[in-house]
Amino acid sequence: MGLASYGSPVYKKRILEILEKKGFNVCAKEIAYPPLLNQVKKYKKLFQGKGIKLSFSPFYGQYKKAKYPGAYTKQEIEGFGLDIKEIFQKGELCNAGYNVGIVSSNGDIQICTSIDKNIGNIYEKINFKNNLIKCPFYNCSCPVYICDPYLFKKAVNRIRISNQKNET
Repeated sequence: MGLASYGSPVYKKRILEILEKKGFNVCAKEIAYPPLLNQVKKYKKLFQGKGIKLSFSPFYGQYKKAKYPGAYTKQEIEGFGLDIKEIFQKGELCNAGYNVGIVSSNGDIQICTSIDKNIGNIYEKINFKNNLIKCPFYNCSCPVYICDPYLFKKAVNRIRISNQKNET
């Protein structure tokens, strides 16, 4: 479950505790802004020490007259651990809202950082969707299959099995 980047640190800590008690895997996502490259190991170690997986999303914008994400070098892609497939997702299967979500500082859960669709609140009920969606974005840096690849694979396999049953 992703934790939105706004809210006080105390409030985020409380949300993190609630999610962990409910058995959710929690991850953090940072923008792969080129000047941060030499600090990646430090940040990953810091988050790992708190039991949180840190991954990076592509930077969309201009830096030193180069347009990103297209300007990433091989060294930057490897250093940030970027998955180029992650950037170009339109039409690919996505488990946003199916078995993962993004939690904001008030506890509301959206299916995706880029899709403003609420599926509940961690303090109340979470209404996960019954089906996977196809990513509607040409450029996507969604954390759903990055934070918990097990849940993504599980969702895709469940859908494939369901589709096979429907075909017979």
